[in-house]
Amino acid sequence: CEHDILLPNGQVTESSSWFLGDNIKFECNRGFSLQGKSWHLGNGNMKKRYCAKAGCNDIEKRANGTIFTATDGLKAKIECDKEFVLSGNSVTYCNGTKWIMKLGTCQLANSVGDHSCDFEREDMCGWRASKAIPQPWKRISAAADFRKEKCLQQDHTFQSDVEGHFIRLQSQVHASRTYHFISPIYPRNLTVGHSLWFQFQLFMFGTEVRNLTISVKPSSMAIEDMWNSFRN
Repeated sequence: CEHDILLPNGQVTESSSWFLGDNIKFECNRGFSLQGKSWHLGNGNMKKRYCAKAGCNDIEKRANGTIFTATDGLKAKIECDKEFVLSGNSVTYCNGTKWIMKLGTCQLANSVGDHSCDFEREDMCGWRASKAIPQPWKRISAAADFRKEKCLQQDHTFQSDVEGHFIRLQSQVHASRTYHFISPIYPRNLTVGHSLWFQFQLFMFGTEVRNLTISVKPSSMAIEDMWNSFRN
């Protein structure tokens, strides 16, 4: 996938040289300040940059958390109180008139709700990746990570360039191996009457993409035994 590189209130210049290889330069228009590094070298994963300018109103207070605004008025962030986790964006920037991203909210940790998960919560609702080095599973932020052409363009929940999170399996990392993404253990009463079902929103792209397998195991089975059965 090719990077789709945009910088509102600024310019992006792409070039290549025998010494540096592929490189990208980020510059903001006069009166704006660049948030993030001015250069990106190579073809690796890239964080979004923003051009910020003071002029935004104070952000409304959040329950169970504290909002910190930089003295220059360009950036604001939220930190949750103990026993609470953040759902949504942790940082936002001012574009001179309004805050670009909506800050998240602080939710009670270990709160199961209706057992659905859109991965907005930092604790990923109890889902976790199996141990691997390097780790191919990554929680992607629409506000922090550059989109890629011909790949997943937006988070399914918000359909926005600056809101939403989802889980990406970076297939370029040991593409021939099998990786597991593990759900939390769900209570037995959810299966009463055999009414439990799962719905996933998936995007799989590319001619080399292989199968996605969903496995269900009883709590009495060690997860390693399930993996060994899967490999066999």
